[in-house]
Amino acid sequence: MGSPYKYIEFINEHVEEKGIPKLSANQLQRLLKIFALEYYKRALRSKNKNIPETLEEFKIGMKVTELSGNLKPEELLNEMERLSKDI
Repeated sequence: MGSPYKYIEFINEHVEEKGIPKLSANQLQRLLKIFALEYYKRALRSKNKNIPETLEEFKIGMKVTELSGNLKPEELLNEMERLSKDI
């Protein structure tokens, strides 16, 4: 099972290796929402680490899936860059 923070980790590595991706305002907002949700879920998990995933954590995960299209991080970034071509 992969990291529940896969988008944050992938983008961090991408920025270190290739620089900041050029994204439109809409795609940047989408990416920031995914980051915010992953960080919020991380905070909840650290608070609830001795219990199974809560309903709130599950709902956050579903929202991340909705925003990401359940794409792998590299595929998501490729899609975002493609949708940002006209900027």
